[in-house]
Amino acid sequence: MIPITHPLLLQFAYQHYEAVEDQLKSDGSYKTVSKWFEKNGLGMSLKEAIMASVPLMEKMIEAYDGTTATTHLKDMYKERFSLSGRSLGNKKYTAARLVENLGIKVCPYCNRNYINNVPTQKKVKRTSELDHFFSKDKYPFLAMSFFNLVPVCPSCNLLKHKFDVSASPYDFRIPWDDAVRFNYGITDADFLKMSGKSM
Repeated sequence: MIPITHPLLLQFAYQHYEAVEDQLKSDGSYKTVSKWFEKNGLGMSLKEAIMASVPLMEKMIEAYDGTTATTHLKDMYKERFSLSGRSLGNKKYTAARLVENLGIKVCPYCNRNYINNVPTQKKVKRTSELDHFFSKDKYPFLAMSFFNLVPVCPSCNLLKHKFDVSASPYDFRIPWDDAVRFNYGITDADFLKMSGKSM
């Protein structure tokens, strides 16, 4: 796994929040969703929920456990944000823009498959899918939280439906430089011999 880092990450999260807020206002559900977050669990604002870090989302999961969750954000994801070409509110903010902002070119889970955006005549299509690190079905209130949306390749997203990933690439608590190291080196030159004879 590779971490998702960018010097403007918090700015991107705020841009994401503004688009979610704009869409909720145009749908007429902003007050309902805001009040749900304020009156339940941690008593937080919608902005705090949408921009929540991985550790804060873990606390939210515990605090909102047993609460009848709002599904507005999950519906927004399914009906708008997950679809190519559909944007949020008046800001023309799309999932392709999220991926483009992050500058991710390779799946952070497998570090093998490319996840580029592909421009077409009318819109930008993405080759990535957005994985919900914390399941949108179990935790619909986190469905549009910025740090819960991980751009991944379709293969990894399919596999993750069956298996849990133990760390989020957004988790700042993980010392990524020490977590995984790859190394290669030649230990001998036996590959230069054919049938016991030197080349």
